[in-house]
Amino acid sequence: MKLKYYLRGAGIGIIVAVLIMVIGGGGATMTDAQVIKRAEELGMVKSTATSEKISDHINKEKDQSEAASSEATPDESTPAEPSASEPESGQSQSAAQDPGTPVPEGTAGIADEGNSVKITVEVGMLSDKISQRLAEAGLVPNADEYNKFLISKGYDSKMYAGVCTIPKGADFEQIAQILMSKTK
Repeated sequence: MKLKYYLRGAGIGIIVAVLIMVIGGGGATMTDAQVIKRAEELGMVKSTATSEKISDHINKEKDQSEAASSEATPDESTPAEPSASEPESGQSQSAAQDPGTPVPEGTAGIADEGNSVKITVEVGMLSDKISQRLAEAGLVPNADEYNKFLISKGYDSKMYAGVCTIPKGADFEQIAQILMSKTK
């Protein structure tokens, strides 16, 4: 019998609360223009350059992932070895083999160490830039192809910043595992 009175009291309480919210207005909704105006009054700045870059990158990755899913993907288990007769990314043959040779201009973040290459992944660096750096170092044959691989596997958002030591002749999967490792 007491349960009946508790339920009745709870129901009446909910109805009274709803009536108060309806009468009180429940809070005004703002249009987008009003939100922007209020944000400007509070000192916030509208940055179109950053938002355009982000949306361009998202659209580019979406297009690449759609293209990758629509065409047949190559066998990703084959190692991505640079050609021994022809160095990649404009490095001279001696620079590609001699660990003491300085890295050529335009290849910042890359250091050749004989059997391996050190790649610097900076904070906020996107997968397309990392793929480009790997191609410049001669670790992958094509930056776009490797970036598509990262996106198709979902690795593009799991990479950590830092200096990665990648052995020459490592395949796509091995390179990705090194890039995703917290301890480089």
